Amino acid sequence: MYVTVILIVEECHQLRNIFGSTRHGPRSIFRAAAKHHNNGRDINFLKPSECRMAAECLQFLRVFRLKDAIQQATRDKVFVDYKRFSFVIKIVNCEEFWDTLFAMIQAIHPIYRILCLSDMKLGRMDKLKYYVCQTDRLLEDGMRNLMKKWSHPRMPTMDFSSCCLSKQDKDFLSGD
Repeated sequence: MYVTVILIVEECHQLRNIFGSTRHGPRSIFRAAAKHHNNGRDINFLKPSECRMAAECLQFLRVFRLKDAIQQATRDKVFVDYKRFSFVIKIVNCEEFWDTLFAMIQAIHPIYRILCLSDMKLGRMDKLKYYVCQTDRLLEDGMRNLMKKWSHPRMPTMDFSSCCLSKQDKDFLSGD
């Protein structure tokens, strides 16, 4: 299961690095598509911050929100002709990847709420107890659902050579 989570996190990082960074070509294609899908509003990727609780969860939610814009950007003729990021096209246009990302969001939502509560300066022990109980109740089923989606036969294989994985994660995934 650790491998599944790492790969989904790294794929979200890759999407942000390709479409949300300073690379002018992919970013301009993505911005036009994002404005089109968000009623003219400029909605971009979030970069997880180490000082904010649940930043990775927020990044998953934002990537899922930008699904249509990302898919439109990868279908653009200029992006396809660019070929430098062609490895992303297969993953982004595969519905199973988005189903798996949604299953992960569902599985970690109670944990996300707990982290958001801990980020506030208000006392919320009643809500904290509620979300701890929800986590106990939903996490196991959510992880089973996530693993079922991950092992779907049409789930694309992810290219580790293009991922920005740490050396420790690459060693873990390769079995060394």
